[in-house]
Amino acid sequence: MVRVKVEQFRDEVIVLRPVYTDRGNATELWLNSGEVLQDMRGIKAVLSALAGIYAVDLMAQKKHLREFLNRGGILPVYLGGRVFIPLKMRQVVTDNDAVYGYVDLDYIKGLDGEKKKRGCLLRLKTGGDIKLYSTLTTAVNSRHLGEKVAECLQSEQADKVEELKVMESLFKLVQSIQLLAERL
Repeated sequence: MVRVKVEQFRDEVIVLRPVYTDRGNATELWLNSGEVLQDMRGIKAVLSALAGIYAVDLMAQKKHLREFLNRGGILPVYLGGRVFIPLKMRQVVTDNDAVYGYVDLDYIKGLDGEKKKRGCLLRLKTGGDIKLYSTLTTAVNSRHLGEKVAECLQSEQADKVEELKVMESLFKLVQSIQLLAERL
């Protein structure tokens, strides 16, 4: 497996999956091309590096999401308009292991499994599958929270577009008034 740093593939990364290697914790980077690469840093460091590229303060975002979703624990992350949902992707190997990975909501094709049975399958639009170590209900709930965050982001984007249209109209009005004033 090719070893890289997440910073090289900023907009192509669709899955951050924690793995355990002979050197310790690492992170698989699944790209939108279907390629799987490996960053030798743990999931927290990789997520932090990715957030840094987008100039996102993850702690402030987490606080905001806790209030918005009225939830604690592991929450979705949004970077540059993309929403990544947390899903349990591995079993604990040693104490303090990160078991949750993150998946770009837009690349989820589906979730398969039995509702009460632990373990389900994440199907990606790129054709790959990832075994999850949570119930189907838990995975669906995580997806639902991600969709809620995505809806909020789209609403904020729409509001910004409307604000820009109003500002442009005001600017044109001011220009027209200045032009009339000059002619008088």
